[in-house]
Amino acid sequence: MNPNSPAPTDLPSTGGASSVQGLREPRHAYRDMSLLLLVTCAPSIWISLTTFASTYFAAPPAWIGGTHPEWLHLVSFAGTSFWLITLLSHRTLPGSGRRLNAALALTAAWITTNYGPGPLPDLAPLLMAAMAAWLCIELGREHGTRLAKPSCGDRGLGASLSVFGIVATGWLSGFAAARLLTLLPASTVMQGSQESSLGWTGGLLFPVANILFTSVMEEIVMVAAVCVLGRAAGARTMTVYAVSIGVRVLAHGYFGLAALALTVLGAASVWLYRRFGRPAHLAAAHAVVDLVPLVSLALQS
Repeated sequence: MNPNSPAPTDLPSTGGASSVQGLREPRHAYRDMSLLLLVTCAPSIWISLTTFASTYFAAPPAWIGGTHPEWLHLVSFAGTSFWLITLLSHRTLPGSGRRLNAALALTAAWITTNYGPGPLPDLAPLLMAAMAAWLCIELGREHGTRLAKPSCGDRGLGASLSVFGIVATGWLSGFAAARLLTLLPASTVMQGSQESSLGWTGGLLFPVANILFTSVMEEIVMVAAVCVLGRAAGARTMTVYAVSIGVRVLAHGYFGLAALALTVLGAASVWLYRRFGRPAHLAAAHAVVDLVPLVSLALQS
């Protein structure tokens, strides 16, 4: 790091009140963080918890939609889209109109893709990930900050360490989860493969799209947004760690008790983000960790 550069803070810098139409109160940050996790993560947590519960009890009734209710995905995207469009429609800053039109176009693209023919629905998670990440960025602006921190003249050191940290702890968590799956009683681990638990029926398009989706959701929503909104709310550091790690573990509940291995990756992600503020690099590294095994299996077959 350049010795003449300013010392980095543990979170992205505040953007100033001029970036939004008045900053929100801390209690609004708590509300926004809770609502963001509820709206964007509801389908993932539902799939995980119902899959885990099916091991002990029974699958949800058919009228709810089983473990993969399509209506819940629709509600999740509709809530995310409506929230983003509402935020943008109340902005009077230059470029707000273009952003609003882009959000409307993204919404139309998701509807077309999700209900389109052939393999098009497999691409819908990518559009949902884009909408969720965009909402996180706009919520950061609402609270006077931004998700990504300036480089502070570190010459790429923060980005490099972020990528290395996620790759290392991601593989460590994967190894620990695999070991737990073999050591724990059969009734406390997932039944079948991870892909089948998430609704995969064949082909590579859905697994790749889902990996990119989960990378954004876990590193942008569950880490970056939680850290930014937690700071805006005045939350304690341990509270931010607990919320971020807890949601990540819940979203992997289909692993069973082996999902606890994701605590390592969750803690590392929060620390790396708070230290370097590189959400895009965290998400990219996460995608690489998940894509490597998939590519390896595809080459073997």
